[in-house]
This record gives sequence, C-alpha cells and structure tokens, in this order.
Amino acid sequence: MWNAPARAHTLRIGIVAHGGTNSVILAHLLGIAPVPWEWFRFETPLAAVSNIALRAISDEGYVWSLQRFGWRAE
Repeated sequence: MWNAPARAHTLRIGIVAHGGTNSVILAHLLGIAPVPWEWFRFETPLAAVSNIALRAISDEGYVWSLQRFGWRAE
C-alpha cells in the first residue's frame, strides 16, 4: 500500500524513458515481482503513453492502478 497526499496537494509526474525502464517502473508501482525479462512484460510501441493512478483501497492506503497502456495518437 502507498500513502497519498491530500487532494489539494495532488501531483502529476511525467516520466520519459526507454521501454525497459518504463517496464521496471510500472512493475514496481503495480507491486509485481521483478523478472530478468522485465522489458518484455510491459512492451510498448515507440512514443507511447501509459497512465497510472492511485486508487483508494481503504481509509489508510492506496494502490496504483494501470489506467491506459501503450496509447499513441494515430
């Protein structure tokens, strides 16, 4: 579980990186155990966008939720 700031203090963070780095970040935030082939688990097309958001699971904690994965404007 993660803690989240109050709604008035919500931050948006953009991470621009290579596919393998993005895969490791997504797996970590989603609580998925790492594997040696991590860059294949969340393989995205070039210049793609993935969105994650904190979702409340109780009054005391949040989990990350994958909202959009590998999106590109066509």
